Amino acid sequence: MKIENIQLSIDDDFPNDFDDSIFEDAVREIFSNKGYTPEMLTEQAGANLIRETFRTFDNAISKGLGQEPDPAVAAALRENAFIFSGFKTHAEMEQVSQMLTDKNGNIKPFNEVLNDVLTLNKDYNHNYLRTEYNQALQSAQMAGKWADFEKNKDHINLQYRTANDERVRASHRILHGTTLPVDDPFWKQYTPPNGWGCRCTVVAVLKDDYPEQDSHGSIAKAESCFKTPKEKMFKENLAEKKRLFPSKHPYLPKGCGECEFKKLIFDNAKAICKACRKIDKESVKWSRETARNHYQKLIGDKEYIEWNINNGDVDKLTIKYQDIKTVIGKPHSYPFARNMAVYYLKTLLQPQNAKYLGNTPDIKGNDVHGHTTETIWHYYEIKFMKGFSYIVIKEVNGKKYIHHIQDEMHFDKSKIRNKTF
Repeated sequence: MKIENIQLSIDDDFPNDFDDSIFEDAVREIFSNKGYTPEMLTEQAGANLIRETFRTFDNAISKGLGQEPDPAVAAALRENAFIFSGFKTHAEMEQVSQMLTDKNGNIKPFNEVLNDVLTLNKDYNHNYLRTEYNQALQSAQMAGKWADFEKNKDHINLQYRTANDERVRASHRILHGTTLPVDDPFWKQYTPPNGWGCRCTVVAVLKDDYPEQDSHGSIAKAESCFKTPKEKMFKENLAEKKRLFPSKHPYLPKGCGECEFKKLIFDNAKAICKACRKIDKESVKWSRETARNHYQKLIGDKEYIEWNINNGDVDKLTIKYQDIKTVIGKPHSYPFARNMAVYYLKTLLQPQNAKYLGNTPDIKGNDVHGHTTETIWHYYEIKFMKGFSYIVIKEVNGKKYIHHIQDEMHFDKSKIRNKTF
């Protein structure tokens, strides 16, 4: 890999183009309902507010990862960004709801409510959003580098580096130059960014170029610096976990461990649990629309497009929009991952990403024209997001089409007749 010193960047050109009318629509919705409930997150005003917030983070991800990103990294970061946007919207709308009434508990006139929440909009959708945008940009940059670190860990160490200027926090400056193996436990807690606006980074260095330091001593030194709740919130390796934001951020549910908001013990009395379900539903809807729109643009007014795959027994793949819609509509235990796998399908089917498992011939008999129709099923295994998925390609008389993408629970490897594994 290329050994380089790249400082995580703060984007001084933060777009600050949040559409305030979308926030106002959400306020109107809350006012008309005389309050907020999590069910409103999947209604138009709430969903639009989530998506407008997410749009800013998605721009940061694209900028941070650059062109041709690793699909698994990009998809995981986009999911994390959407989930975070959902919980941020939940917190924001709850605060709006608390500002509906006067000191006597009476609903205020709408114009008065709208005037009162202007500061809220400025904070959440401009000031906080700028800080969160930079966090997303920095985290995306580091996540994009982490996969290379792991691939080359036998030959490199990692070194902590600050921006080395007067703006560097004292607690971060102490860590400057810390050099340890990729798998060292130090990096589980102290991989940058280590706080809001942190410009520190981790770079790969050849093992012989710098002395390796003591792991326990380095951790103890870091622990002596990171003491406040805000500092402790960032004690996790977001890059390795493919996340943008700390899992202990105040917007997010407490005590949910590593479930990433998917497997909560649902408590119907908790608004945050209700919000979790609604946000998850909206994220799947977004991923489905994103995949469909992507292929609508690619295929346009053509009947189909063809891709060169050259992996296993599939040389060319014919893509029809109807096939894409069908794949997205089929069952999968993790529909967001399925939809994102469809979105990044061409890259995921390349030999470096997809393992060809073999095929199963299937003679169907004669078609309406009296010709024998021979179908061959081709199977690929991909490691994508939280586990393995299986791409099934259908070949009919030499032409190959995407048929479906299954999860581990529903895919049976024993049905493959001609195995290559």
